[in-house]
Amino acid sequence: DLYLVHFPISLKYVEFSERYPPGWKYAESDEGCSWDPVPIYKTWNEMESLVNEGLVKDIGVSNFSGSLMMDLLGSCNIPPAVNQIEIHPYLPQLEYVKWLQEKGIQVTAYSSFGSISYLEVFAQFSRDVPSLLENDVIKSIGNSHSKS
Repeated sequence: DLYLVHFPISLKYVEFSERYPPGWKYAESDEGCSWDPVPIYKTWNEMESLVNEGLVKDIGVSNFSGSLMMDLLGSCNIPPAVNQIEIHPYLPQLEYVKWLQEKGIQVTAYSSFGSISYLEVFAQFSRDVPSLLENDVIKSIGNSHSKS
């Protein structure tokens, strides 16, 4: 089994009975999430204790940039088994993937066909960029495997 630190930003704990999911701001009057200044090494130490107690087999991270990963590797006893990051033809992150693999960290991708929400958020920069689902190369690969 694999247990991930999914989002590398520390937020104050919210009881499920108070608010579920505890996420971001839901209404204008809502205070939203509150930042909690916990260094990543403290979170990772707790993750390592899960392995040491036999509660999980492997621990990993998601959305960790190169600098954050270097910081973590400089203070950990058990390196992350995995870093789950956004990878797709518009964002291949080849050098970072190679570096992670050299460190023995497996890479898993999310948003493999691109993140459509980014196209909406950054519309002025992406209006000429086709969705990967409409990209001619991607479509031809799908067609060659009788997939759409």
